Amino acid sequence: MNPAEVLRASYVLIVEDEVALATQLSELIRVAGYQSVTAHNGRLAREVLESRAPPCLILLDLLMPELDGFGLLKALRADPECSRIPVCVISALSADALAPGDVTEALRKPIDSDRLLSVVQRHCRRS
Repeated sequence: MNPAEVLRASYVLIVEDEVALATQLSELIRVAGYQSVTAHNGRLAREVLESRAPPCLILLDLLMPELDGFGLLKALRADPECSRIPVCVISALSADALAPGDVTEALRKPIDSDRLLSVVQRHCRRS
């Protein structure tokens, strides 16, 4: 394990503006034995990232108010502290739009629970 991975906290940051979906994803992750923190737009996600250790994974919706997923991803990749955090885009957009730049994974909505948990398992350790 490299030093950057050791410093990464063991939680998933869920950035999703649909409250019901964010709650569902958080519960799915919790039941599987992982921790999560939810932010309902990119601005709130940046506040989480500024106040906590980096997450093991970010689940990122692309279309949100205030600061959308495209803007947040651009900011993450420009920030040395956040540039190496794995990002899994979750969106209802077409397959071409699902990989905007440097993302680790992309999942289409509606989210397949098994695929999502597989992504989480690859990047995080259970709490």
